[in-house]
Amino acid sequence: MKKIYSVLVLAAAAMSMQAQTTYTKVTMAPQDWAGTYLIVCEAQSVVFNGAADELCIDSAGGPAIIQNITFSGNTLEGTAKLDSAVFTIAATDSVDWPWSIQSASGLYIGHKDTADNGLSAEWTIKKKCTQALSIDASGNFIATPRYSTEGAGAAFTLLYNKKDDNMRFRYYDATGKNKLNVQIYKQSGTPAGLASSSMSRSAVKQLKNGQIIIVKDGKQYNVLGGKL
Repeated sequence: MKKIYSVLVLAAAAMSMQAQTTYTKVTMAPQDWAGTYLIVCEAQSVVFNGAADELCIDSAGGPAIIQNITFSGNTLEGTAKLDSAVFTIAATDSVDWPWSIQSASGLYIGHKDTADNGLSAEWTIKKKCTQALSIDASGNFIATPRYSTEGAGAAFTLLYNKKDDNMRFRYYDATGKNKLNVQIYKQSGTPAGLASSSMSRSAVKQLKNGQIIIVKDGKQYNVLGGKL
């Protein structure tokens, strides 16, 4: 155990020299989308708050939106608030709808499988939460969820509604005066929530292979701060 804490002290020192999280705008669709991201609307300087719970994630305004964000070119510097607002993209077993988007609060987002605009938040990956992802020529993030309503002609896409009494990120069937395109920024670096000042309060765990990891907020990190 003494050895573990010695390594932890060294890890804390190393992490104190590391930059905190940086989020870089995705301007070309990668072959592999797997990773951690912020979903934003640059035009309104807002971030979709992945920490919002099941009751709030589709609410107009309120906790589902972080406002007054400052963008610096194609990057965003991480803060504890932004680092808790992330979404994780992971592969699914669907050929046509190969990706899922999961909030930091654990909810998979998608469309409701109805003809209405909306957002479905589920605790498991249901078919309506599987999506095709791309980046358009203007650098906008295009998330198109599986939509199975018979005879439907609309294609729903994740957009931001800027209307004062209806501000939210949702799946809409068309852009327009109040519906704005969204963008996506990928996370790199050490999350702000793992700053060295908090290391001593994080759980230390040794794996069977001898590797020492740190457990913080349910996520596992190696001793130099990289997420496992």
